Amino acid sequence: MPTQPSTENTTRWIAGLDLLDLSRGAACFAAWLRDQSGGHLAGVHVIETAPYAFEGPGETAADFGAWVLRQARAFAESAGVASSFDSFDAVEATAPEDGLIAAIEQDRGDALIIGRRAPRTGSGFIRLGRVARRLVRALPAPVIVVPRDVAKGEIGAGPVIIATDLADDSRAALRFARAQARALDRELVIAHVVTTPRALRRYASPDSQSKALAEHVTRARSSAAQWARQHDAGDVRVAIVTGTVAAAIGALAAAEDACLLVVGSRRLSTVKRTFLSSVGSELAATSPVAVAVVPPRDGA
Repeated sequence: MPTQPSTENTTRWIAGLDLLDLSRGAACFAAWLRDQSGGHLAGVHVIETAPYAFEGPGETAADFGAWVLRQARAFAESAGVASSFDSFDAVEATAPEDGLIAAIEQDRGDALIIGRRAPRTGSGFIRLGRVARRLVRALPAPVIVVPRDVAKGEIGAGPVIIATDLADDSRAALRFARAQARALDRELVIAHVVTTPRALRRYASPDSQSKALAEHVTRARSSAAQWARQHDAGDVRVAIVTGTVAAAIGALAAAEDACLLVVGSRRLSTVKRTFLSSVGSELAATSPVAVAVVPPRDGA
């Protein structure tokens, strides 16, 4: 028997529906989130070409808009999740990401749920896709990126995990993760990655590396626990993992059977993105679990 959604959750979710398989996983995850935690879920399709371009004899722009809404509902029905949506909407824009950003800016929703090109497992040259990549960079609100092949019955039974470097940029992400864990009645886990310094890998013996890494892990666990207390995270479990950030966090999410992975964003400039990788973008592109990328907020 499904759990009753929280009556306190007032989050307005927007699920971007492209009416193709790319957004099927997003539709399924959005429906699961709505069923489990409450809130309001709207399916939004962005019409990239003006309706009048499709008009035929006796047809109007209003007719076309109504047809698009029927297609959006039919798409959700084909995924078996239409009953979880509170509404469907269609907006016009020059590009899907522009329409979804406008929907947020027009106060239609608090967070976006979108699909990515890549499935949960496997590899490919293009993993996020153009729309997901641009939305993760623009971040008009928290953006949840879902692998294209996620099914409603396959979402993890484990915790909400927030991956953090223990910097101030993660505070908004922590609040978002804490709110979702509470609404979903799931454990909240704070994950922090420890890497071996390059100089240590180059010049130290294996025994010295192991000892230094163990000491680093101990310090990191203490720092993470202190960070959690400072930001009123409540009763949370701290997980310290080692390795490269995206790979280590992705492996932890899979091992924990996590339902959602949350990460903060530094909103890197275009120039900085040329030289620095965005952990949020990399996780959103590769994680087997849905990833929420949360922008920092003033005073966060």
